[in-house]
Amino acid sequence: MNRLFNLSLENFRIFSGKTSFTFNGLNIYTGANNSGKSTVIKALKLFSEGLKSTDFPSLNLVSEDLNLGRFSENLNRDSSKRTFRIGLPAQLKGIEEDFEVVYTFGEGYDNNDDKFKEYAIFSDLSIFDSSGTLFFQLISQEAGSDDRIENFIETPYENTDPGLVDFRLNLLLLEKYLPKVTGFHKKFEALLSQMRKISSSDGYWWGECFGENEYFYADYDLSKFNLKDFERELVYDLYLNMGDFETRKAIFFDKDEHLTSSYSRLLEETAYKDFILDFFRPLLTSVSQSLNLLRNYNIIHITPEILHSRLIPANVNTEYLQVIYRAQQESAEFIHEALKIFGIDGLTEITNHLNSSFELNLITGVGEVVSKQKKIILNGTEMPPLYPIDYNILKSNPRINIGNLGKGAASIILLVLKISSVAINLKKERSQNIDLPESQGRDPEKVVRKTVLIEEPEAFLHPNWQSKLADLFLYCIKEFGIQLILETHSTYLIQRLQYLVAKNVIDPEQINLLYFNQGSDSEKYYKINVRKDGILRESFGAGFYDETANLTAAILNAQNLN
Repeated sequence: MNRLFNLSLENFRIFSGKTSFTFNGLNIYTGANNSGKSTVIKALKLFSEGLKSTDFPSLNLVSEDLNLGRFSENLNRDSSKRTFRIGLPAQLKGIEEDFEVVYTFGEGYDNNDDKFKEYAIFSDLSIFDSSGTLFFQLISQEAGSDDRIENFIETPYENTDPGLVDFRLNLLLLEKYLPKVTGFHKKFEALLSQMRKISSSDGYWWGECFGENEYFYADYDLSKFNLKDFERELVYDLYLNMGDFETRKAIFFDKDEHLTSSYSRLLEETAYKDFILDFFRPLLTSVSQSLNLLRNYNIIHITPEILHSRLIPANVNTEYLQVIYRAQQESAEFIHEALKIFGIDGLTEITNHLNSSFELNLITGVGEVVSKQKKIILNGTEMPPLYPIDYNILKSNPRINIGNLGKGAASIILLVLKISSVAINLKKERSQNIDLPESQGRDPEKVVRKTVLIEEPEAFLHPNWQSKLADLFLYCIKEFGIQLILETHSTYLIQRLQYLVAKNVIDPEQINLLYFNQGSDSEKYYKINVRKDGILRESFGAGFYDETANLTAAILNAQNLN
């Protein structure tokens, strides 16, 4: 799985109950204002930012490009729950059915601290099987959760802190999946028998990890840990998680050497360490691989941008210019061909000023110069010009600073550059995987496909250019295999897509067109299917495609009245 296929949101902003979304190569969200279409994009961006450096993230709700407000403002108004959830699919080795990994986020305990109100704190990570049954759960004590199990673990330590993260594993499902994942069943019969002896009344093996010492060195911040750290905790078994209450108490406090020795033999007899490495490691790896789809380097967020000066500051928001600057020759073909879609015969030129700012110019008249390059005849057929374009032959071509162009042209150029930077990074990753030893199991086809989120790409654009956006996006998908999720109000873009479907340029099955409704009484969204002839099987909501007709009728009525 190298592409995002599903996502679920629950109690997040406009979505109260669990709402699921399926993704294709080209995903278009449209509909009324304040209907929730941008919420999906915001959730993806928010979660991916949190996963940048940890598997147990605290989500910054007031980051510069999201600014979602305080925690309470991101909970659904109609729900009494004080948490929200984000879920995505996972595939576990040896099991055909998909699992769902669900993250729950809550507000920090210290409600007097305003900082907590601006963050969504990791509360728990749950894995459900295809029937929706809880298989595994890891629960943090840092944030409150509506679904926390009261007195989940009978604390065996008086006057001291237990592990600050609890976990539980469904034994019935473990017996079902253990032989499929490990290839063994008899090897772990003793382990399963011991787990049943110490299980909770509802059939879960429970345990603890990450104690006071670990938290002290991490400044009491769970977000400084990862799933690999959790695996390490399981291997070292510092909390004697295969023992019952009395065993733990006796070893911890009574220092019973006989019981300690007996417990060590128990771990050997049950092949406990093999269980962690053969079963838990693949389980946690499958979760990590799913998270890779949403990590910050695979989710790219693009919003309309306006330039206010000739020089563009070099900062975190303009990293894409640094990428293009280092690979101008490499990106020339895509940039030139993409701009031609909009009738712009040009190529960008980026100059770096003391690593503090960029100057971005449009070289004009590129097509004429390129066409005069030495023609190549192959088997009697004239071949198109070779790429990348040699910048040396464009020295005398006029330059126009992008800040002196109209908003529409500047917006298109910046959009093309941002997508080009994504393509360059993706190509680099695939190339690196080819060069790595085969023994590492690296395959360029397994590189995670980049998912590009674009909000209102039609901003500042003439209707003709709005429609040409469809050509640009299809060109990007074909050239680079990236995944696109667009939020748009442009009927021109959608109608152009219908035309391209009718012309067999794109298979309608590759398009996922969703219309979002406004109002709590109607379904939040529905899919609009495109027939092979370009006709839409379902209609848009009122005020979208029909708005022109409604205004025309109103004008005629006004004329008749006059």
